[in-house]
Amino acid sequence: MTLNDLNELFICSDCAMLHANGDTSAMTLSHTDAEIAEFVETVCVRMAGHGVAVGEEYGFSWVGCDSCGSNLGGDRHLATSFPAPLFQPKRAGTPVVCQNRTSF
Repeated sequence: MTLNDLNELFICSDCAMLHANGDTSAMTLSHTDAEIAEFVETVCVRMAGHGVAVGEEYGFSWVGCDSCGSNLGGDRHLATSFPAPLFQPKRAGTPVVCQNRTSF
């Protein structure tokens, strides 16, 4: 996925929670700490240079998530990415955090 100045995205519920408030607690029910850290790192790398504003719920879809790349079916949320040049991944042990993040 190549991001431009503004992009309309379809994102999964896990990404919506992460972008909206940095919350990954719902993932602890079905994922290990290492899997959650890998998920956060994937999102940081894929969305590097962009912040994300989460919009309303779109509903169930098989369309892949534009944020983490998951192809699993599930609820999707409308979102918009915008340029944020300081949004770069910074690995600080586990879990991975994004340096100068603008959305989570």
